Amino acid sequence: KEGTTVTLTGDTTVSASIDVTKTITIDLNGKSITATATTDNVKRVVFYTEADAELIIKDSEGSAVVADGAGVLHYMFRNEGTMVIEGGKYTLSAVDGGAMFFSTNSNMTVNGGNFTQLTTGWMFNTAGNGFNVITVNGGTFNRFFIGGVDANENPYGFPVDGWVPYLSIDFVIKDLSGEEVYSGSMMPMAATGAPR
Repeated sequence: KEGTTVTLTGDTTVSASIDVTKTITIDLNGKSITATATTDNVKRVVFYTEADAELIIKDSEGSAVVADGAGVLHYMFRNEGTMVIEGGKYTLSAVDGGAMFFSTNSNMTVNGGNFTQLTTGWMFNTAGNGFNVITVNGGTFNRFFIGGVDANENPYGFPVDGWVPYLSIDFVIKDLSGEEVYSGSMMPMAATGAPR
């Protein structure tokens, strides 16, 4: 039903993507979701939001864990509509250059959560001929790779010859008291197969 809130009442395992076709809120409620999708699952994603749909993910208890248990997924979040992430802890072992967040002609907002990318995929990736908006207001991002390079080992974030057309990302880093520590504009990049 449109506008429904689904609250997890126990830990669960999913073998296919959680597809959202309307406006819905998922409250992880401190529970865990283990994704065991196989290579037969075409989407190879945990949360998928279709065009004209909206997904809000929150964790009212603050201890939820969503993990890629199979190590065969491309994405944790694939968004073609509107997606808002308020909390939860997410771990992904993306394959084939996958990403924690993948957005196509859509709006995505991250207000909180803890995100760990264990392999050489991207934390954020976009595609499509339309307009993508990714807004990050909060959250913790752990050991992620940008352009296939471990961000902990690359102070510039992108490969030296990288390029992304029509993309402008400004950022502000604040300390725990909320004071601005550093701000700037991120540089664009290009992957081997196409601009990103």
